[in-house]
Amino acid sequence: MKSKSRALPLTITLGSILLFFCLVLAILWNFVLIYNYSQLKEYAGPIKEYSGYFQWVMLAVGGFFFLLVITGVTLFVVFLARQIMLNQLQKNFIDNMTHELKTPLTSIKLYIETLKRHDLPKEKKDSFLDIMLKDVERLDTLVNHVLESAKLEHYSKNLQTKEINLEQIVNYCVEIIINRYSLSNDNFEINLNDIMIKTDPTALQLVLLNLIDNAVKYSNENIKVIIEAKNNPSGKIDISIKDFG
Repeated sequence: MKSKSRALPLTITLGSILLFFCLVLAILWNFVLIYNYSQLKEYAGPIKEYSGYFQWVMLAVGGFFFLLVITGVTLFVVFLARQIMLNQLQKNFIDNMTHELKTPLTSIKLYIETLKRHDLPKEKKDSFLDIMLKDVERLDTLVNHVLESAKLEHYSKNLQTKEINLEQIVNYCVEIIINRYSLSNDNFEINLNDIMIKTDPTALQLVLLNLIDNAVKYSNENIKVIIEAKNNPSGKIDISIKDFG
């Protein structure tokens, strides 16, 4: 994992060094050619006008193609860096998804095998079924998050912004999370000061739902999520969601 995480800075550093060497080479190359041409002109005497013109044209054409090579190397380094970042993000997503999927599936499998092999009291069976139901709900929530993220990526191309009350959106998202995890209002502290914001309500709702859900999911046993918002000097609004996990 560490070697792969170093791929991006290594690529950028190596590409920058190569570009620097190419520029230095181009400068020295042109300096040597011009210097040699001037020396030859002094010793060789008068040179036909078309001959000198031809050499300068060749020098200009060579410099132009060299600039194309430098541009191509630059674009290659940029595209390679982007591809490395994309591959790393995809790997992180797959790793996280694998972990999030395997954990509840392993739990459900374990409880099903236990119920199948042993004749347990009704109270114990009910307890196992409740745990299995929570694991199924967790899987359902995870799948919904993935679908919501994909929907947001597609939906972002046609955002429809309007002036809305931020507190109304946040309260709606908190209510969904409370029902999802059987929590209470005491688990949340909301400090928004009646802020109005110009945005797309659907897109903001999807983002806030994911953030608040993660805050609850990774909290400790005493769940407490603090949601705050304030205007920053640039005129934008900073929204923070804090948990204690």
